[in-house]
Amino acid sequence: MTNRKKVVIVGGGTSGLAAAYSLLCSKEDVEVTVLEAADRAGGRIAGDEVDGFFIDTGAEIFIESYGTVRKLAESLGVPLRRPPSVKGGLIYNKGRFHGIYMGGTWKQRFETLKTLLLFRVFSLKATLQMLRFFRMMKNRGKDLSIEDPVKLAAFDTEESFADFMVRNSLGDYVNEASHVDIAAYTAAYPEQVGAAYGMSVLWNFSLNPAESVCLPERGVGSFATALVRATDEVTRLSTPVQRIVSQDGVARGVVTEAGETISADAVICATPATIATRIVPDLPPHVRDVLSQISYSTVVKVVMGLDFELLPPGTLAAAFPKHSGSFLLVIANFKCVAPGVAPEGKNLLHAVTVGDNARALLPLSDEEIEAKVIREVRKYFPAMPETPCFARAYRWDEALCIASGGMLRDVQRLRENGLGGVRGLFLAGDYTRVPISNGALESGINAADDSLSFLRRMDAGAD
Repeated sequence: MTNRKKVVIVGGGTSGLAAAYSLLCSKEDVEVTVLEAADRAGGRIAGDEVDGFFIDTGAEIFIESYGTVRKLAESLGVPLRRPPSVKGGLIYNKGRFHGIYMGGTWKQRFETLKTLLLFRVFSLKATLQMLRFFRMMKNRGKDLSIEDPVKLAAFDTEESFADFMVRNSLGDYVNEASHVDIAAYTAAYPEQVGAAYGMSVLWNFSLNPAESVCLPERGVGSFATALVRATDEVTRLSTPVQRIVSQDGVARGVVTEAGETISADAVICATPATIATRIVPDLPPHVRDVLSQISYSTVVKVVMGLDFELLPPGTLAAAFPKHSGSFLLVIANFKCVAPGVAPEGKNLLHAVTVGDNARALLPLSDEEIEAKVIREVRKYFPAMPETPCFARAYRWDEALCIASGGMLRDVQRLRENGLGGVRGLFLAGDYTRVPISNGALESGINAADDSLSFLRRMDAGAD
């Protein structure tokens, strides 16, 4: 480029920071500005630190097939590692917890066998359906890649995961068991997510024995902290954007809610789809129609520090099915997968609630949420102290994009024809790929690459 160009990125979350970092690492002479509405960057992968405990305020899990995460982590100098434990934990049923582990020690395998056969936590019919579903997913595993939205979009229809399971005579399995995993990894329920997305999530996060959690020693939040630091000099906090300005079909800059006009040669809108439809007035109708149908899950979680292990050793989580009577979805022992999240001799618990249960907590103060969650944990684990080392509530009114049936297909079609519909405007976010943190990061990097290509064409007089 002969003249220095300006790129404004709206949103300093997962995809926005990935876009900024990619632009800063490029060899192009571009001026990058990130505008973040909140008073801190990092969005839904942000980290927090309390008295030597390292907290994932949003996303909590990376897995080995997250190729974009691995590349960024290496570039940022954040090592990733497999945890010293296996996937699995406890599920609450019939008044007690039962062990369910994918592999593991002989003791854990025996515990799983007892759960399935002796305690009959799941009906025999559901257990047989689970085995059949596993074979189905194994046979089509290559089509379920969370790295390849094109493959998933190819068989994405309007059918929900719940309807797909019923149609394939797998309804007992989804009702008795798989809905917990779906909710834990998407913060939504089987009737809300599409069949293609639901299959991909279950296979990659839960059923695939070749897959593994792969995290920084101090959790996802430490990855976000490194990304925030690498882009800190170009990020403006507490700067919400009122609208993205275009002229003659070309993005020209933004206007902040404070009334400041910031010119740009290219704009990357790295916000949730709900915000993009509000701040981009010139979206073509077909783009707006798709984006306006995208919704997000709601999550409230309380993170607690303890000076002992509340869950059995090697147990990642205790899960609560929808018929359990608890408003909690899961209590996770995060030192089990990321040993560096807590000081020596201490432990870190995440108590998570989603959907309507989470929305019911939103009107409460942080202190009220913390107290209510601690009381709930104590119902099932009496050893839980009334006053832990600390407790912090984190609330996400828009947590994860809900990939309802047909959404992956519709967004892929938009991508193939130019997602933004306005020259010089590029959309990024988890909704533009497979809705996971890896997809959000990839979307930011792709938007950065596309913006550079646009600027080169503009510089050459071709755009």
